Amino acid sequence: MPKLAQQLMDTFWPGPLTLIGLKSDRVPPAVTAGLDTVAVRMPLDKTARMLISKSERPIAAPSANASGRPSPTTAAHVLADLDGKIDLILDGGPCKFGVESTVLSLIGEPVLLRPGAVTHEMLEAVIGPVRIADAVLSPMQDSSAPASPGMKHAHYAPEAEVIVVCGEPVPVARKINGLYHEAAMRNTRCEIIATEQTKMFYNDKKCVIIGDRAFPETLCENLFSALRDIDKRAELILAEGIPVSNMGLAYMNRLLRAAGFRFIDA
Repeated sequence: MPKLAQQLMDTFWPGPLTLIGLKSDRVPPAVTAGLDTVAVRMPLDKTARMLISKSERPIAAPSANASGRPSPTTAAHVLADLDGKIDLILDGGPCKFGVESTVLSLIGEPVLLRPGAVTHEMLEAVIGPVRIADAVLSPMQDSSAPASPGMKHAHYAPEAEVIVVCGEPVPVARKINGLYHEAAMRNTRCEIIATEQTKMFYNDKKCVIIGDRAFPETLCENLFSALRDIDKRAELILAEGIPVSNMGLAYMNRLLRAAGFRFIDA
């Protein structure tokens, strides 16, 4: 393990930080999708840690959702995606953070591959400079090999079309209202994902308030549940972009991938 790994484990484990290092021959290729690297994590959730303890061995596990779909944050989401395909669900309650773990590569310079609750700022406070991979906020080139799940293609996506509108809150709300009106003229069922600060702009429209822009962790906590819920009713989802500092980076990473990187600058 790289020397930086011990500092990170001492600081953030157990917790939502996944570390990538070079794998040894003890790790089978099936666990690493044929890559010569392996991602490891010690979860914070007590039910997950009890499962690891009872098994008396490391556990290799994929995400508990159909490929590309919004990630599950409750046992009900897992059942909706995988009913009839798995034997058992251990219900540990709703996910605490709402988004997957931070993924940090320690192959050479530290590179943030997937932002999460352990933020870029928190990592740099412990180990110094951490580069953010280009693919965090933009699509990868088709010729590039993904170093972490969910980096290459549209990911976390509902069946409904998702469009992200970026900019300052007032022009964003104005633009979203215009797009909502256009959708209504086409008889397209549309809903809005908004925040506490902008809800007054959408009084006469179908709108889901998922949190507070000043506390992006609240948006992360509710994003996937909102996408799954709205997907049952709408054909088009209009969502507000937010600044990408702290957990805003994790939120925008998931939201832009759910939208297949369809965004509009207000």
